Amino acid sequence: MQLSHAPTVQIKVKAEAEGLMHMKSYAIDNSNLRTGSANESFTGLTKQDNDLLLITDRAAVEAFNRKFEVMLARRSNVAFSFP
Repeated sequence: MQLSHAPTVQIKVKAEAEGLMHMKSYAIDNSNLRTGSANESFTGLTKQDNDLLLITDRAAVEAFNRKFEVMLARRSNVAFSFP
């Protein structure tokens, strides 16, 4: 909840009619892309067999960022914030 109040954080809820999002990828500082099946939970990090891929290719990170911004900008997304 604290993170939701950070000035650079946006939280949006995807419209249910558009299907679930199960993405486990994120870019860090526009230079690193983390992706894979791993859940960032206690069980995911300690008990499950998952894969994790770290990509440092700038073109791949930029392509991911462009695709993510398109998903984030959908009109059907609803802005969300904690009180």
